[in-house]
Amino acid sequence: MLLTVVATAAVGTLIAQHIAGKATRDALFLTYFPVEQLPLMMMVSAAISVAGVLLMSRLLARFGPAGLIPVVFAVSTGWLLMQWATIDAQPRIAAAVLYVQISSINSLLISGFWSVINERFDPHSAKKVIARLAAAATFGGLAGGILAKVVSSAADTHAVLLMLALMHGACGMAVWWIGHDVEKTGKPQERISLLAPLRSSSLIRTMAILALVVATLAAVLDYVLKAEAAATLTDEQLISFFSYFYVAIGLGGFLLQATIGNRALGWLGLGGTMLAWPLAILVMGGVTLVARSLLTAALLRGTANVLYNSFYRTGFEVLYTPIPAEHKRTGKVMIDVGADRAGDLVGGFIVMVILLLPVFSESVLLVTALALAAICAILMLVLKRNYSQQLADNLRSGVLKVDDVQAVDSTTVKTLAETQLAIDRESLLQQIEQKRQHEAAKNVSPGPAPPERQAAETTE
Repeated sequence: MLLTVVATAAVGTLIAQHIAGKATRDALFLTYFPVEQLPLMMMVSAAISVAGVLLMSRLLARFGPAGLIPVVFAVSTGWLLMQWATIDAQPRIAAAVLYVQISSINSLLISGFWSVINERFDPHSAKKVIARLAAAATFGGLAGGILAKVVSSAADTHAVLLMLALMHGACGMAVWWIGHDVEKTGKPQERISLLAPLRSSSLIRTMAILALVVATLAAVLDYVLKAEAAATLTDEQLISFFSYFYVAIGLGGFLLQATIGNRALGWLGLGGTMLAWPLAILVMGGVTLVARSLLTAALLRGTANVLYNSFYRTGFEVLYTPIPAEHKRTGKVMIDVGADRAGDLVGGFIVMVILLLPVFSESVLLVTALALAAICAILMLVLKRNYSQQLADNLRSGVLKVDDVQAVDSTTVKTLAETQLAIDRESLLQQIEQKRQHEAAKNVSPGPAPPERQAAETTE
């Protein structure tokens, strides 16, 4: 019971710290740097994140999550304390380091936290615990933005850095306590090439391409919002704006998930659930293109975030269903980290190139975002077809069994029904053919014995 309480408090604090950190990161960066330098910082953060993933994978294999993650929390806490202590003397350096830390290190810590949870709880109790932790994470997302606003109003934006450090310090101690009796060394695993899933499956290749384009689109939309915020708001107003913005996103995602949740898969199917995301961007992007302002840019980015965290991710996770287990973990790393971070790099590069245009760069950015949204919609339609085909092929070949597939959407239900019907029909035809051959063999009368056998029998 105490273990669950500590884990629930830890995940709530962890997500609250991340959301408050994002609001502070954006506010401080736009305060001390021109918005035109944001694409370069996005690219640097993405590159560091990729390097961090490669390093963490090696360290996790050696020390295990329970041994490594508390140390990383301690390092993060130390960095935040240094930023808090030096921001008055070196504000630009502190703002840049914070941007990189929140954009790259925090995602690794969140992933590492869940690794510790998965190793600490047995599979039977993990389902109930993870459901509680997911609810605590949602609450933490709402609380994070509010905390950033309250602390910055009571003191100043710099004081939020101290709060962020204390929150990560508390998370590190909680994670150490949760995993203190877990085996600290990693379990030896067969090393699989990161490119193996891409070579083996057209479904994974298309998923990786979609994740790349989605991340690229998100980077462009992120810049559009922050450029409007930097041009419209004062330095003092930035922390309040981003705090309220992330609170609104958390609340919107919570309400959408609570009212609709996975039911969207049953109502809209796999393709319809995922298509809601780019279609909403096309509509809101058109509105923003016609009437560009901070309000329309915020609505565009907010709508994209809310639907991404609910509809898009819900549908995208279903796409992993027909992928064999030996390729699923590696494929998720390639897609969720590799393709996503590569999209940040591509998005930052696209923004930098468009900003070189002498005029109309803001409008070109929005048109680019609309074009990327249209490409996403086309890729989703291709993925739906590839998903049904690979699921059916794996069921027929025996790689997957019908009982192993959890049908939560209409596309999977239809594919399962059609494939099961085809398998049953093929099995029935084989049984009929075998019975026909057996009956034919019984009806064949034995012919006369060959002369050599007759001669042998006469001699005897």
